Formats: sequence, C-alpha cells, structure tokens
Amino acid sequence: MQLTTSDADWTKQCNRCTCMWVSGRKTANCSNKDFNVIPRDLSTAVRDIDFSNNPLYNLNDNELGEAKLADIHKLKFQNCSIEFL
Repeated sequence: MQLTTSDADWTKQCNRCTCMWVSGRKTANCSNKDFNVIPRDLSTAVRDIDFSNNPLYNLNDNELGEAKLADIHKLKFQNCSIEFL
C-alpha cells in the first residue's frame, strides 16, 4: 500500500506521541509521555488517542475542542489520576 502525501503528513503532526494506522483508524499513542495537558498540536485527522499513564489531573470543559480534536472516536485515560472532569 502506497501512502499519499496527505496520509503521510498526519503522522508527522503528533507532538511526542506515536501516530500510526491501527485497525483502519488513525491512532495516536500518547501514553507515558508525562503530559499534564492535552497537546494542542496533534493532527486533527487522529480518531483514537491513548493518554494512559500521564498526570492529567484536570480535564476542562472544552479541552479537546481547544486542541481541535472534536472528532475523536475513542479516548483512553487509564492511570491518569484525573481528579476534575
């Protein structure tokens, strides 16, 4: 399978996360990256994100919207010590 330019570009907009195709979805693995806020520079093409094992104590009302991640299908926040949602 050959990637188009637009397919290849989204994997480079991942901050310190690892972006890849998983089960037909654009996925970002952001686990264990010591994030204390949702990164604002992830590709808007990402649909599944794993934020597990990050100190994300507070998630504000529009945190994903401000990061332009409004079309997420699946989020994982395992072991994030979330105290305020």
